[in-house]
Amino acid sequence: MRMTLQAIALLLTLMLGIVLGIGTAETNIQKIQGSQGAPRAVQISPDEDGQVEIAVLGKVYETEHPVTVEKVKEKTQKVQEAKKEIEAGSSWLADAGNQAGDGVRKAARKMVDTMVGWVQDGN
Repeated sequence: MRMTLQAIALLLTLMLGIVLGIGTAETNIQKIQGSQGAPRAVQISPDEDGQVEIAVLGKVYETEHPVTVEKVKEKTQKVQEAKKEIEAGSSWLADAGNQAGDGVRKAARKMVDTMVGWVQDGN
């Protein structure tokens, strides 16, 4: 148990160091280049028209077709219909696999939430 907690603490420290290191490196690079306040390396900004602009290292990419509420509703309806078709033809083995996957996903999320709670309570 002690070894597990040490490994988890080490991994969390490593991930925190990576996140902080990337942020610090980006701000220092901007200082060196003299471009302080410049847009971040990856910046995502939606427009009023429903288009999304993504700026990657200064180059701007835009979506070709704006997303509308009708398109989203249509896609969700197609997904629901596909789920119904899959459920109708699924086997017990597929159902067992899906339930096991859902259980693992829920357990992993709960474990991460608990660890984040520990870190937040410590601060």
